[in-house]
Amino acid sequence: RRMDGIVTITEGLRQWYLETGFDPARVLTAADAVDLASFNQNSRSDARRDLNIRFEAPVACYIGHLYPWKGVDILVAAARETDPKVQWYIVGGLEPDLDRIRKSAAGHPNIHITGHLSPALARQYLIASDVAVLPFTAHETIARDHTSPLKLFEYMAAERPIVASNLPSLREVLHDGENAIPVAPDDPEMLGAAVTRVLNDQELAHRLACTARAEVEKRTWSNRAGLIL
Repeated sequence: RRMDGIVTITEGLRQWYLETGFDPARVLTAADAVDLASFNQNSRSDARRDLNIRFEAPVACYIGHLYPWKGVDILVAAARETDPKVQWYIVGGLEPDLDRIRKSAAGHPNIHITGHLSPALARQYLIASDVAVLPFTAHETIARDHTSPLKLFEYMAAERPIVASNLPSLREVLHDGENAIPVAPDDPEMLGAAVTRVLNDQELAHRLACTARAEVEKRTWSNRAGLIL
């Protein structure tokens, strides 16, 4: 009550504060943002060479933590059922979540789990990819309404087509067929089908990626600070 104002990262989180009784004039939504300069080097071929990823391989990538609400278990299930030629890279994560995902992916050589990496190295995997995936679950409020994932804006800045769970938190930024392909959350079959669709449709992939990059240009940390001020 002594605060002059509250900044939330999603409209869903703002609504929680309003329902709790906060004055709407004191609660502002400002989504997270991205450092665009980190993605000035955007060469897929260079990144693949540095990471020893085959140039001709179709690559789907997830970057981030492996908490259950992030939905990476769904991604692994999708990867197990799709064309084994598609290489799925899961970049990031710490124990005990890392052990859970490694056990789930065991025996599938097209699923690659790097564990925790520096931000710069993690970005290289994103740049090396053909499609970026956000498989968040609908079973957790934090995923459904409260998160404004940094990886989302990095995916957009990297100019990669995005396949993401169709959740209110992500719909604040992503729009069907414009800058992403939304899929029903917690459905490995639909997730795998959407990734396959993007990999097989270069025109669609290019349009989604270009639109996402154009839209994220204004989502810098400096612009966010200016909005808050």
